[in-house]
Amino acid sequence: KNMLGSSKFLFTMPECEDICGGVLKTVANRAKVAGIDVTILPLPDLLFRLANKIDPSTQQMYVPTPIMALGQFERERFLYSLGLSCAWHESETDTSNCSQGFVLRWIY
Repeated sequence: KNMLGSSKFLFTMPECEDICGGVLKTVANRAKVAGIDVTILPLPDLLFRLANKIDPSTQQMYVPTPIMALGQFERERFLYSLGLSCAWHESETDTSNCSQGFVLRWIY
């Protein structure tokens, strides 16, 4: 029930919002809790808000629009690199939709 700590927000890619909602619902059902009180928000909007600053050297914005933020995430750097996803996704699934994998690819 406290897997997100005190956070009430979960950021993910727009195409994964429904998937995350389904996973949270499944986790709540298996844990026999009424539900997980969390708001799922689009991750590109977070990047836009965090990086919406002017680069002093170029006088241009780092990420001028939410669409540009989405483009940064969609570059899919290191998508097929082994060892970036969590142990469960690496061994049990054939998907690249692991949150840990997303974050590790994006930090590069």
